Amino acid sequence: LDALSTEKVDNIEIGGRNYYIHSNRRIVKSGAGTLTFNDVNTPYGFYAVGDRDQTIDIRMYDVITENGYWTVSFDCRGSEGGSGRTVVNINGLGQKTIYTNVDNDWHRVSLTVEVTNFDEENPDNNFVYFKPSWNYLWYRNIKIEKGTKPSDWTPAPEDVQAEIDDAKQEALTAAGN
Repeated sequence: LDALSTEKVDNIEIGGRNYYIHSNRRIVKSGAGTLTFNDVNTPYGFYAVGDRDQTIDIRMYDVITENGYWTVSFDCRGSEGGSGRTVVNINGLGQKTIYTNVDNDWHRVSLTVEVTNFDEENPDNNFVYFKPSWNYLWYRNIKIEKGTKPSDWTPAPEDVQAEIDDAKQEALTAAGN
């Protein structure tokens, strides 16, 4: 490999662990608009409708755990009534505007930012936010991971354990315990 190719390969960081914990999320919506979880179309995500003045802000707190490169990736789609827009931001350091098409198909998108302002004293300063436009927008399979390259979606380990615990409780209930 030449020096430039080697540098590009050396700068790739792959995380893998998902820090978006759907079962124990700390997500706060401010402003007008609608935010819905557990929509059949949005596993490990949510459905949002922005408001006309675009003041809705959806923040996922305490999902960045240290300085370094972080990547957020997710599937998104808008309604067939028009294209939508979402601004995604990591820790206030970098943002990307994602446009959805009118084709009503899911599209996987990602944003990578180098976090240099991790705040151990105040976890609320370590966030990812979504700011949807005035459209119907669906987000699913959200993954927040350390690294420069988005990896395939996997649930957070806490979500897997929550599903196991729920299944165990349902079995106990069904058995009359």
